[in-house]
Amino acid sequence: MSDDFVFDLEKAIEAQRDYLDKERLPKIRDLFRTFHANFMSLYNVLLKKGQIGEDPYKADTKISEVQAPDASPFLENEKNEKMSIRLSQFESQLDFLNNYYQFSAEFLSMKRLKGITELINYIQWAKLSENSTSTNTRATAEMVNKVRQGTDPLSANIINDAVNQLAKISSQLLTHFKELTAFQREFYKREVRERVLHKISVPDGSPGERHEAAVKKIKRAFAEEMSDEPYYPELIDEILQEEYAENSSQLKDELLKRLYPQIQEKKEEKKDDYKGLLLDAIRQLSAASLHLDKTIQKLNESLMLIKQKRVTISERFRNWLKSLVQKKDEANILPVEVFDERTAISKTVKVNYDQFIQNVSKTAKILSVLSSKVSSTYMRLENAEDDKVFEFLSGQIVELEKMLNLLPALDVYFKSEVPRESRGRMKGIKLEINAIKNILIKVKQKRHEYVAKKDEEEQLKKLGIKI
Repeated sequence: MSDDFVFDLEKAIEAQRDYLDKERLPKIRDLFRTFHANFMSLYNVLLKKGQIGEDPYKADTKISEVQAPDASPFLENEKNEKMSIRLSQFESQLDFLNNYYQFSAEFLSMKRLKGITELINYIQWAKLSENSTSTNTRATAEMVNKVRQGTDPLSANIINDAVNQLAKISSQLLTHFKELTAFQREFYKREVRERVLHKISVPDGSPGERHEAAVKKIKRAFAEEMSDEPYYPELIDEILQEEYAENSSQLKDELLKRLYPQIQEKKEEKKDDYKGLLLDAIRQLSAASLHLDKTIQKLNESLMLIKQKRVTISERFRNWLKSLVQKKDEANILPVEVFDERTAISKTVKVNYDQFIQNVSKTAKILSVLSSKVSSTYMRLENAEDDKVFEFLSGQIVELEKMLNLLPALDVYFKSEVPRESRGRMKGIKLEINAIKNILIKVKQKRHEYVAKKDEEEQLKKLGIKI
């Protein structure tokens, strides 16, 4: 290997890595976030329509590396159970990828890229058909078509919009991953040159003999120096061609040209899409609607368990007297212990349960509509001024925070009031509360990003810098 080529190769790899880290990977991360949000829209509709059920093992899921869930065939009578678990695991993988994964050119090895690519291809969104050879694609298509053929046009629109977006984003991600894989191939070859190739000498002879002898020596040296890495024969062949073939110089020149980033790419001079951050946050927030609906269902069931408890004759008489002087709208006034985080003190608050549930239901309906880009509410927000969208988003966050202040107290109240013999039938709402809290954390991060960018823009304007 010539010293000049080694030097040029190092410069080219560093330039490409810098380009990927600064230009390409941030866009890939954003695409994955949008992909996740669209999948959640589809997933929530399938849950609401009973096409899938909740995954009872979701809370126990532990992920350390991105890996596509099971894709093996199953019997028809197992479809609901299998797809409920598989789609839930798919969502967990997306959540892990978006919130805990490192997006850097060096970290995304060929092995990791392969795992993420398998996750992207887990369901063929662009070929979602009941005739698909893919078990998961076929089962998802069947469930999606049932919703499309139903009597709920809003759910059908949400499904159609989500599928179209997932197909589009999948294609974009796979294109970007080809670029990342090309970089990783050359990075791997650089490592082999540096750690293995300089340790061997290739004897003279015919091209075939030299190639065979070099491969044998490389395999032995590879086992000693790079045992922690997989051995890729096709990449070893590429190295040998670039080093020892008759057109070696030409191959090396082509390699360096491929590696240097396409800096001449046309850069669009467009204003940052600040409203897009807010609209993404709103679509993320819409995922809370499913958990709110589930919360209402569980709380109402708990209330019924309390009302069905056995009462003595004297208790019935007291309840009858109480009903004579009690207004109808006060029939479900519940005394609950609410913890005030500011003062760190719990206090008893009388909650009008019926009114509270109505508010929760109203918020759930608003958020559910926002999950579809074709809903009139979402389109009005899309056409509104930034400050109006920000005000709306902040208002919904405040509403959810108020609910989260009362929901744990109601959960504790019902657990204490439900008769002992009925407690086995009671369903707590801790999972729903935690899910809504997690959604709020992500939405607030997006809102904070919007505020930070707007503040930066204002500061630049004050300094007289055009943006």
